[in-house]
Amino acid sequence: MKTISTLELSQRILDMAESGIYRELILEALSPLATKKRIRSAIAQARHYGLYSVPELRDPDLGTYYQRDPKHYQALQRALSASVPLNEQPLPEQIRQTTLTIRRMLGITAGFSLVSYLGGISCLVLQQTQLGWGLLICGSSLAGVWGLQRGIARGRVRSSNARSKLCGGGPLGSSGY
Repeated sequence: MKTISTLELSQRILDMAESGIYRELILEALSPLATKKRIRSAIAQARHYGLYSVPELRDPDLGTYYQRDPKHYQALQRALSASVPLNEQPLPEQIRQTTLTIRRMLGITAGFSLVSYLGGISCLVLQQTQLGWGLLICGSSLAGVWGLQRGIARGRVRSSNARSKLCGGGPLGSSGY
């Protein structure tokens, strides 16, 4: 069995749901590539990118009917293309890369802040007061920048959650934001 990543599965599901598809047909089409559990996980992930269910079209044998919300999907693609250089990666992979970049940025800022604090305390202990106070002030400034960056990152996630719920997407659950 050739396996592909959950992100690739999500992208394929979004492509299949452009004109609408039943859950059982998704499971059948992707079963050579992944387990049912991974396909279900990919469906849940695709709901964050514009996949939604149509309750009126639910079938007892085929299950839930899914469609892709073109407005929600296009809005995410436009937002990503404006903030990330254009490439040929699927939308879920671009979002994952952007999230990892933000996490690295926050980690680097927090690390420099901690090093500055520790250096400042060490200098104060070693009677180098000017350098010590300078490093403590630098650490405080970096902590402020880190807090600002973290607040901006979380604010954007919250606004996209609200947009996701308005556009029919499911809750983010434990996506790690």
